[in-house]
Amino acid sequence: METRSCKRQKEQGQMTIEYAVMFVAIVAVIIYAATNFIQPSMNRFFNSTSLIINKSVEEIENRFS
Repeated sequence: METRSCKRQKEQGQMTIEYAVMFVAIVAVIIYAATNFIQPSMNRFFNSTSLIINKSVEEIENRFS
């Protein structure tokens, strides 16, 4: 027969696990949404940075050719 304190400890443990699972699920949804919304702007940023670097390299090559 379970005592009240043992039963209370089990319930507390279950609640902690449920909160942890919900927290992980919420964080996963936030990360998924953030990557979908941020990805286009990050692609533009890296593409523009790549173009700047390529132009700079071309200018340097043209000066020393």
